[in-house]
Amino acid sequence: MWSFSIFVLFINLLVYGLIWHLQARPDGNRDHPHATHLALPVLHNITQLKAYQYRRITPIRINNSGGGRLSQCTASNLPKGLEIRISEDQATCELMGIPHHYTTTTEALIIALNAAGSSSIRVPITIHMNAFE
Repeated sequence: MWSFSIFVLFINLLVYGLIWHLQARPDGNRDHPHATHLALPVLHNITQLKAYQYRRITPIRINNSGGGRLSQCTASNLPKGLEIRISEDQATCELMGIPHHYTTTTEALIIALNAAGSSSIRVPITIHMNAFE
């Protein structure tokens, strides 16, 4: 009789524990009043970039109005000398560097990644030969 009661108690605890675990949010925060649901990043605010050869550009923050801390920022087709990185607060991506070669307008694809997924934005970039163009 006692063993059956203990078995039923064990099953109840197991089921309630599983329900508790399934209700946990992805960030591990179950009942905190300020907890937020994890959301995809959403990049925006940069429509184009015009820069000059061998002139350092001031880091440009590409706003992320989505959620969560970013785990990675990548870019394809950036002009040589430019790079992309995660901001210090891990909230968004930053474009920076010193372009080495002048180019006609090329389109870079910038991708931000967090625990919920990814977001991308296409940015036309033009590097001018000198400041007098």
